[in-house]
Amino acid sequence: MITQNKSPANHYSNKTFHSTLVLITNHFPYNHGEAFIEHEIAYLAQAFSRIIIITREKNPVSLRKSTAKFDLHRINPKSNLLEKLLLPFLFISKARQARHFIRTEKKFLSHTGKKIGRNIIRIYLHDLSKALVTAWHIQKILRQHRVTGKVILYSYWMNSSSLALTFVKDKKLDIKTITRGHGSDIYEELHPSGYLSFRPALIKYLDAVFTISAFGKKYLSKYQHENDRNKIFVSRLGTSTLVPGNKKTNNGFLMVSCSNMIPLKRLDYIVEALEKTENIAISWIHVGEGPERKKIEALAQQKLSGRKNISYTFMGQIPNSAIREFYASNHVDVFV
Repeated sequence: MITQNKSPANHYSNKTFHSTLVLITNHFPYNHGEAFIEHEIAYLAQAFSRIIIITREKNPVSLRKSTAKFDLHRINPKSNLLEKLLLPFLFISKARQARHFIRTEKKFLSHTGKKIGRNIIRIYLHDLSKALVTAWHIQKILRQHRVTGKVILYSYWMNSSSLALTFVKDKKLDIKTITRGHGSDIYEELHPSGYLSFRPALIKYLDAVFTISAFGKKYLSKYQHENDRNKIFVSRLGTSTLVPGNKKTNNGFLMVSCSNMIPLKRLDYIVEALEKTENIAISWIHVGEGPERKKIEALAQQKLSGRKNISYTFMGQIPNSAIREFYASNHVDVFV
């Protein structure tokens, strides 16, 4: 297993000061998803005097256990009546910055030859609206907790939440703004529209962007101005060290894959590779859920059901703690 080298937020922390971290997530600490935060939060708890988590989880059913202490707030991603009524006033109060972002976005799109159609306009206006509302919530929460001193605003995703950080202003606070960048929030090609909004603005006006891969950093470099060359860093995802499982007890191979069941993960390649495998007994276990599950199950049934040397199991979505327990108690020969 990969061991995470702390967290991007640790680059800006110093516990000799009264420092507060505000972490904006899509799910954590509710339900599943964003499992790597379960380990990252331990490093954050060591580095900051106070942690405030603002989650945008739509359906907060179950709350994950954590040894780290934090204050928790939830923003429903679906706008309520108050937010809709408030939005025009937020646009007016942030008019100068909002207009600047729109102008620079249009200029960048024109420069890159991308057609500014209705769908593009709809996307960037939607993201800008969400950013303004989220920024309003963040400032309200900061006042509610009477936060003082040094503050790190950390968006786990490079989306409207990270754009919101650029709108949070308070002369009494020493604010730094950072975001992670993963995959779907970096690569425009993964979206039907082929567009992700305000990339140049995010890199220019955030203090730092931390991608989970060197390729992600290289990809984002096309949005950089020459003055912003030192604002994108690689900070990989990972987990705490895990003791290997039991010693091998048979001649077969246990192969485990763990991912969302989406086209990007190319699970069909695993099925096709196993179909061509002979003379080796292989047990394949996949952990994860997604829209491709029925398709992959049907493909496995078609290509592997008659193979006596191949067995497979789709475990679906299970808690991160259960996955780690499985790794610790089983000898895994191949991890895909």
